Amino acid sequence: MHFAEVKSTQDETAFPFSLLRKIPSAMAIMILAAGGEYLVYIHRITTDEWFCIRTR
Repeated sequence: MHFAEVKSTQDETAFPFSLLRKIPSAMAIMILAAGGEYLVYIHRITTDEWFCIRTR
């Protein structure tokens, strides 16, 4: 089971992680407690590239 956030950026070299939620939603907390993963998908608009970051 996974919980994901999807964010976009126009920055060519970095992603401001301050854009992510400081406190996960109740659903995210339940999924993590059950052994699931919290994923962050980042779309770099300028190059149409996608990145997936697994967090814990």
